[in-house]
Amino acid sequence: MGRWIQQLRTSKYDHIKKAAANAQPMNQEHLDSYYRDRVVIENNITSLENSFKKLADLKQEFKYLSQDLGDSDNSVSLRAGDG
Repeated sequence: MGRWIQQLRTSKYDHIKKAAANAQPMNQEHLDSYYRDRVVIENNITSLENSFKKLADLKQEFKYLSQDLGDSDNSVSLRAGDG
């Protein structure tokens, strides 16, 4: 048994002592579940980060396209006004 669980079992707080005394020992299944969940969470975080980057890139591209369209509208109206 780890030293940390022994420290929990001798805590000055009754609710911690009770929880530590009732805690089941971890086994391989618990560890597998923890790491499986951790991998899923890490993959979700990576996916979200990639989505945010793509969204930022699209926002920047939209900004440039909007500016280009605005510039071409201005040049068209200037040409039309010149004639």
